[in-house]
Amino acid sequence: MPCITDIYDYVWTLRVLINDLDPTDEKYSDEDLIKILGVAAKQAISMCGALASKYEVIVDFSLPTFDICPEPPSQIQSLVVLKAACLMDTIDMKDSAISAGIKAVCGPISMQTSGSNAAAFNNLIDKGFCGSYKDLCDKIEFRDPLVNATNVAAILGPFRSNTYECCHSCGHNKAYNGGCGC
Repeated sequence: MPCITDIYDYVWTLRVLINDLDPTDEKYSDEDLIKILGVAAKQAISMCGALASKYEVIVDFSLPTFDICPEPPSQIQSLVVLKAACLMDTIDMKDSAISAGIKAVCGPISMQTSGSNAAAFNNLIDKGFCGSYKDLCDKIEFRDPLVNATNVAAILGPFRSNTYECCHSCGHNKAYNGGCGC
């Protein structure tokens, strides 16, 4: 069973999203990003309904590396990278909220708490990478017949009802308004 071919496609895509492109001043090492991507892959595949039965995620933090088997389509790669960016945004948001929410001043001792940034942080989570991740997960889970054909089978399956009886001369439903009237 073939697995993902190039883990650095994921790393590079994540670097673009988080704007960590300068090789001389990288905020995150490749190893750190691979670990985050491994966690994101596990979460994305397990949390996005039908994907858990179709894909297996193997993570080895000692190397670090991860595999998704069988090799997923580009939509799943995008889902994993968006989940990783969402996790990173959430971590940054928590750190920023903690540092911005508490202000301690030496001298005349005082401590202030403020929640003025909470709405902006929630907006970032809802409309940023986390929102994009959720939208893509919904799209894959409910609208992509190549990934999840079970929902499509219910729509395309034959009509079954106890009240439906076709009028053989015209094809209308006899149960509708007491008969088809032909």
